Amino acid sequence: MSAAKLTFFLLLGAVGVVFLVNWVAGVRRARRELPAGDPAATPGPPTAAHLAIGFVTNFFDTLGIGSFAPTTSVFKLRRIASSRGRSTSATRRR
Repeated sequence: MSAAKLTFFLLLGAVGVVFLVNWVAGVRRARRELPAGDPAATPGPPTAAHLAIGFVTNFFDTLGIGSFAPTTSVFKLRRIASSRGRSTSATRRR
């Protein structure tokens, strides 16, 4: 293996490690700061509804329709997430 290739792979690995460490720190911080009942703070596998939404929107994305708008609209209609970036359980009801 050439020196340039080895250097590239080492740098790529270092960036991957830095990313992973920051990601884990962010997840821990979010779990500590979010309310106890917030779905974003509770670990676990996705529900059947989340898997169905993901399947349909990924299929739309494959067709070229896109996946952002369908995902956000279904999340809003099913009240999975609010439009302000917080889950509905974390927002105050008035």
